[in-house]
Amino acid sequence: MKVEPFMQVWQSILEAIPDTARPVLETFAATGLADINQIQSFTNLTRDRVNRAAERMLSGGLLTQLNRPLPRPDQRGKPASVFLLTKGGAEVLTQIGVKGAHPCGLKDDLTILHRLAMTDVHLTALKAGITIRTDRVLRFNERELRPDHLLTLEDGHSLILEVEQSASIDLLRRVVESLQNKQDFFASSASANVLSEVRMIVQLPRGKKWDKTLQIWGKALGVVMEKAGGKLPFRLFAIPRTEFLNAPDWGVERQLLWKEITVPEKSTAIQPISESVPQAMLYRTSHEERLVLTALWQDFLENVQPVLGQFPRPDPEFFQIMRLIYSASHDDQLSDIEQSAIPYASIYLLDQYLSMRNLRTELNRALHSGQHSTRWNPTMVLHRMQVVIDMFLKLQGWRSNSFLFAAAEMSNWNKDEVRTFSVTVKIRKPIILMTDDELVVPSDEEVKYTEQALSWVLCALFEYGPELGLGRVEFW
Repeated sequence: MKVEPFMQVWQSILEAIPDTARPVLETFAATGLADINQIQSFTNLTRDRVNRAAERMLSGGLLTQLNRPLPRPDQRGKPASVFLLTKGGAEVLTQIGVKGAHPCGLKDDLTILHRLAMTDVHLTALKAGITIRTDRVLRFNERELRPDHLLTLEDGHSLILEVEQSASIDLLRRVVESLQNKQDFFASSASANVLSEVRMIVQLPRGKKWDKTLQIWGKALGVVMEKAGGKLPFRLFAIPRTEFLNAPDWGVERQLLWKEITVPEKSTAIQPISESVPQAMLYRTSHEERLVLTALWQDFLENVQPVLGQFPRPDPEFFQIMRLIYSASHDDQLSDIEQSAIPYASIYLLDQYLSMRNLRTELNRALHSGQHSTRWNPTMVLHRMQVVIDMFLKLQGWRSNSFLFAAAEMSNWNKDEVRTFSVTVKIRKPIILMTDDELVVPSDEEVKYTEQALSWVLCALFEYGPELGLGRVEFW
């Protein structure tokens, strides 16, 4: 009988460390990844024995190691080493009778962090003797819901446990979609044996970012509630990850300081939508999109404050506001038609931003200086665009050629795109996007989205000059 190469590797590891190999590898069965602290806690092995097992599995191709430190958002100190299950490791687990093992091909830091928190919950449940299904499908009405975890409680009911991380307002539509899927599930007969609440384990400590994240979920809950007619068939609770792990709470009745997420009073939108958000922002949108835009508008009003003082300091919140403005019309959760339309909502928010920050006077001066005496050519257009870009950033404390790079440029004639001028934005050091209470550097995806958002805003100053109260730009 032919023995597969990875099974040969496994046999040699078993012979070398017979009491250690299997429990270490089984740590990866549910999620495909684990850090060394999780392995040690689950197996009750010493760190030296875990390290020796990991080294053998690395050299045998059953595991790989993440090649960079990955700090947890709620945990200070040196990050633990993270190991990922390979295709060979998954094959070995299958061969030795462990069901559901899959290799981990994750690359993005935020996704890996989410998966690590899922590993925390799964392994903690197993050690406590709790029946838990991780990342499995619930089917209802010819649809699927895929919760992070589904527990079987002592009374026979099931409970949905989700792992979440920090949320910002530009993710509102995705949060709404997540809650809408749960609303549809709990409204179906398939939920009959599932406890009518969702408990979220949030990978954040209590504090400013925790409060902001729960506010976003509250706004999203308001959107789903309004669409459902004012009542939801489930409740939503949250707790910090570290608090849950310190005293795991698996009961039907909650024992820890779970925070129930409710709809903020001003987000309930009981009043007609037309009275709570300007019609200019709601131009030709569906009812569901109007609800989302209402929540975006309310967040905009709550968070955008006029700059105090003559010389503003750079603030990472600036990038969050740019993302909010951009996402109002450019979120990939929007329909194809809405993504193809004139971005009225984004234009409206940018117009309001210019007014609230008193930016229009200086921008008009930069845009139109020497308009009657200038002979426009590509070089002069690029120069004038750069002057305006620099002025917009300067008024908010930023400059355009440091860790934030923003430059006017000509279209690339080798690409299939509109032949006009554009703005390139690069975040050279992602740390400039981080507020003081953040520990995790933004992912490549977050950085890219921020670059797209700021690039659109800077281009809009020229493309939508009349709509923004900046007048028609002579060279555009």
